[in-house]
Amino acid sequence: MKHELEFSDDVFRVIEFDDYVLVLTRHDLHLVSLTDSTAMINWTMHIPGTCGSIAVNGNKVYVVYSSGHSWMTVYDLEDPMAPDSVGNVQVSYTSGRFVFADSIMYTTTTYPRTGLVIYDASDPGNIHEIGLFDSPGPANNLARLDSFLYVGRIGSFSGIWDIASPFDVNFISHSFPNSYETCIWNNRATLAASTLFCNYDMSDPLHPATQGCTEPLGWAYCAGPGVVGC
Repeated sequence: MKHELEFSDDVFRVIEFDDYVLVLTRHDLHLVSLTDSTAMINWTMHIPGTCGSIAVNGNKVYVVYSSGHSWMTVYDLEDPMAPDSVGNVQVSYTSGRFVFADSIMYTTTTYPRTGLVIYDASDPGNIHEIGLFDSPGPANNLARLDSFLYVGRIGSFSGIWDIASPFDVNFISHSFPNSYETCIWNNRATLAASTLFCNYDMSDPLHPATQGCTEPLGWAYCAGPGVVGC
């Protein structure tokens, strides 16, 4: 079923949340309800800066935005119709991609160092950095499979990191080639690499096996289950 909604700003990110859809635009976060016949915006939260990314962990929603520095604001959506702002903290300059392992949050930074940044997000009102590990070159996206983190790079190979302990993170080896975004789901990886859209078998997390690439219509900037380029 196709639905159409108009937003005042460019749409940056769309993710599912329970029975709803969260839509992040340049300056706002929207909660959208979808039925077989209609689409409706339930509420809109204004973000005090330029939005960069969004992540969900449990009933918490994390929005990264830029306003002089990089900031992260956290909303509690235990009741999706009554969002509650529970935290707003300054974070390292990031690529805008975040993944979680329980209450530990991982992202990449590009300034003043290039590497993997780790935060303790157990208290949304007191998110704090617990580690920063240099990466072999700029990192711009990441994905997680069990205790392994795949940190992607534009122009070179991704790196595999062992994150079994967030206080003792280790770089293991290189994996995927050049990528704008990597998505791992159901032991498969989908890789968006500007002019190619590639799939990998992740049965062996340390040795991804290529299952072929296709050339999407347009540039492949994002990756996800069922996505064929965007």
